[in-house]
Amino acid sequence: MEPIGQLPNLRATMALADYLKLQNVEFDVRTVKEPEQNTESFIIFVAPQHYEFARGLYLEFVQNPHDERFLNASWQVGEVSKTQSSMGLSSLFSNIAPLTKWSSLAFVIIFVASYLGFYREIFTALHFDLSWSEPYRLFSPAIMHLSLLHLVFNLAWWWYLGNQVEKTLSAGTLITLFLISAAASNLLQAVIEGPNFAGLSGVNYALAGFAWGCGVFHKSKILNLPNNLFGFLIVWMVLGFTEWLPINMANWAHLGGLVAGLGLSLILVKSKKGAV
Repeated sequence: MEPIGQLPNLRATMALADYLKLQNVEFDVRTVKEPEQNTESFIIFVAPQHYEFARGLYLEFVQNPHDERFLNASWQVGEVSKTQSSMGLSSLFSNIAPLTKWSSLAFVIIFVASYLGFYREIFTALHFDLSWSEPYRLFSPAIMHLSLLHLVFNLAWWWYLGNQVEKTLSAGTLITLFLISAAASNLLQAVIEGPNFAGLSGVNYALAGFAWGCGVFHKSKILNLPNNLFGFLIVWMVLGFTEWLPINMANWAHLGGLVAGLGLSLILVKSKKGAV
């Protein structure tokens, strides 16, 4: 996705967004918050194949936002919406970037297969093992989950953080982050606690560290993680180490992923200066 411009208020952004919908332009809107001024603005991203056309529309809108085309767009979109279902899971799913979306579906399929009686076979096939004959086992524990709550919690963070990375940088960057952080988090957990673990949480902690690092180290207003959410994850990880929580967590995987993500925010983004 490529940015076509930035608008200072939500009302104007919605007007242009409605017009883009009518033109069948694939787009995404991201909020940029300015804590110092206590204000926010909105950046509109479009698919690369729509960039030239959408950029032209943006410039026309900025020059004349009261043009009848733009004023009528919201009415027309409203009429179309009456024939469609309200925003729900399917609509949310359709707005997720492709790699994030289809990998999520794969995680769900693996979990459902486990629930339907194939847990032993799936765990045997995917559990951690530092074997040169089956190197995929260094990463594969990240794609299976042990309970529905475990899956839902991890998918929520994967959608939020993975989607940001994929849309802002690329699917290739998300794959790189997944492979490196899965290997780092799984290896640390296995060495210290043993191979009986599973889940995407180590990778999610890496994505959290990566996004937070982009905001702090590179001052990115597009790819970042608010301090309150980052703080929540740190507190959650610390609580896991204290063993006060009534659930078992792969604490060392969380720590390994977090450190890997912070490091990758310095290494990967440095080579893509200006991308965020």
